[in-house]
Amino acid sequence: MVGLAVQLAIGVVFAVALLRFVPQKASRAWATGLLVFVAVGNLGPVIGVVVASFSPPSIYLETDKNRLEFNRDQSGEVVGVRVNNPPPEFLTYLKLGERTWAIALATITLTLTALALWCRAVPRSAGV
Repeated sequence: MVGLAVQLAIGVVFAVALLRFVPQKASRAWATGLLVFVAVGNLGPVIGVVVASFSPPSIYLETDKNRLEFNRDQSGEVVGVRVNNPPPEFLTYLKLGERTWAIALATITLTLTALALWCRAVPRSAGV
């Protein structure tokens, strides 16, 4: 949780620096760039989920250690397996941890910064 607070503080300092040092004429371009950066940054987890669904990581499970339950049909064929004690490396794919919060806070911080830059930008003239 401390790491998350440090990341948020760095993001806020970055946002304040952008608002302070980006000239008003360049605010619209910086806001657009930040929004593109946020969109591309949020595609990373989506791509990871898609890749993991088509090519999940292989894992070795032991019957006793992982307390596997085999589901069988009437003919005795195994049709499913329930893992009652998954290994720790597998739990990282299942749990939502600090990384999810960090991505959410970064997205919110950068989007609010982009909106502030966009509002601060020089208005375009009607003829241009």
